[in-house]
Amino acid sequence: MKRLDDERIKFYLKNRQQLEEWLAVKTDLFLFAHAFYASLRDEVRKRVPDGVVVGEVSEPPGGSGLFRLRRRDWPEEGPAVELGWWHRTRMDFSPNNGVWCGLWSDEKSPYWQYLFDAWRRPGTEGYPEQKRNEPEYPMFIYLPHPDGNLWENDQLEAHGQSVITALLKAWDDLAPLVDEAISHSSQQVMDE
Repeated sequence: MKRLDDERIKFYLKNRQQLEEWLAVKTDLFLFAHAFYASLRDEVRKRVPDGVVVGEVSEPPGGSGLFRLRRRDWPEEGPAVELGWWHRTRMDFSPNNGVWCGLWSDEKSPYWQYLFDAWRRPGTEGYPEQKRNEPEYPMFIYLPHPDGNLWENDQLEAHGQSVITALLKAWDDLAPLVDEAISHSSQQVMDE
């Protein structure tokens, strides 16, 4: 081979430094996206009913969860409604960055089986049946990708409001199931 004929490779070699500088911006975008979703916590705190605790924000790289909602009288390490994402290294507002909200429960929890089976209950119609490959998330939905260009007008704020609305709807849908699971577990203990 005596010549380089691939125009893409030529372009990269000619522009390598600038391209690599631009690619490094992706790390900043990830940190910005994390900070953006974490900032929604303050607005969520204002809008949840009394008696609902909005947990602390997990820091990157952290787990897949961002923050959890639970009633004060629920077990502290028990089930919760969570805002999270699957691809923490690709949290970049792209169509496949996997931001979601739904129900979290430790698989070893006494409430887990009840919650895992509850997806068929009224109020959970929008939550697809989950497979056991992610057992700690018995019910969740992916949130829509932001419409438009987030850097234009009020698109970022509108996206934030749509995430908050979805999380609060998930709370309304799923918190009663956690109440039932806790009550069911307590009843079983009393019956024994």
